[in-house]
Amino acid sequence: MSKEKNKKFYFPIHLDAGNRGCEAIARGTIEILGIPSKNYIGFSREIENDIITGIETDISYINNKCTFLKNILIKVINKLKINNKEKYVYYLRYSSFLKAIKKGDICFITGGDMLCYGNNQLNFIVNYLHRKSITTILWGCSFGEENYTSEKYKALLECSLITARESLTYEYMKEKLHLNNVLLYPDPAFVLKPEFNELPSYFEKNCVGINLSNFVSEGINATSLFEENVINLMKYILSETAMNIVFIPHVFWKEQDDRKTCMYFKDKFKDSNRIQILDTYRMNYCQIRYAISKCRFFLGARTHAMISAYSVCIPSIALGYSIKSKGIAKDLNMPDYTVIDYRTLRESDELLCKFKKLQTNEINIRKTLEVEMQKYINSAYEVKANVDEITS
Repeated sequence: MSKEKNKKFYFPIHLDAGNRGCEAIARGTIEILGIPSKNYIGFSREIENDIITGIETDISYINNKCTFLKNILIKVINKLKINNKEKYVYYLRYSSFLKAIKKGDICFITGGDMLCYGNNQLNFIVNYLHRKSITTILWGCSFGEENYTSEKYKALLECSLITARESLTYEYMKEKLHLNNVLLYPDPAFVLKPEFNELPSYFEKNCVGINLSNFVSEGINATSLFEENVINLMKYILSETAMNIVFIPHVFWKEQDDRKTCMYFKDKFKDSNRIQILDTYRMNYCQIRYAISKCRFFLGARTHAMISAYSVCIPSIALGYSIKSKGIAKDLNMPDYTVIDYRTLRESDELLCKFKKLQTNEINIRKTLEVEMQKYINSAYEVKANVDEITS
């Protein structure tokens, strides 16, 4: 990688560490690439969230909040009936940050699963940077056929380099989209190590760690088949095992706060003293990983919570809803039953049945992860040579 002192590395979709997955990607990238902290510049909507985790010591920030006037303009634009109004909103939110990026700088488009949703700021940012001839790397992404739009395809073509974080995305991009600028490497968060911190006494017994989000619970106030599955699993753990249940929130953004979903399910069992919600708000990603490492089993909706469980070899079930969950599990040689798509549930005991399989095969799954993990983590570091080549 060039040692030119003026070269900067920009992360416009860092967003902020209110989602510990954003923090994990930032920390993992710094670890892999060895970017000096003063050269790492991120966009943060709420820098207070980054300060809580300590990641702000490694990142400089530009335009972390919109001005009052910009926020008013965004509200007005959102109410207008005009075509492509989103691009005007994105321009107002990101223009100051993007204008700071100069030719010769490197822009990492993080976010992991941004391509798994509708057209969003990723398209706008890549298009903008391409017009400025900025080296743009789509970093650790997931993307499947069900996510395809012509706008996303255009952005993919405009990226200088793409790294897919699992083989299903890689194969789709290579074989179906015929992209020549894509490589396969693990998510950068895999390289991080657990950070010791004092945990509550309930971790001293066997625990089942559970991470839930409103993405898989279809709205926490609505009765759903997924809700029935979670409740039936909890009933089984409480009545047929001696294990505690520990909910482990991973995202704290107002519109996606895991704590609300966790509290909803905890309140279904108010009389039980074996269900807890770990207070992770003041914990950084690596400290949360340490807590997950103390669980006997884990079930996770958030991808980076699952990455923590895999990395410390905990038998786990991914409550997945996109290609990323299936792809990562496949690459780690996990059995098919360790990934559940809430959208395909047909019975109220499917999660329970698969958890029982996880129990039965606990030792074998742990051994498989122990065999795969160090090799897998080592391969994540190999991407540095490709980045060095494209940025030198």
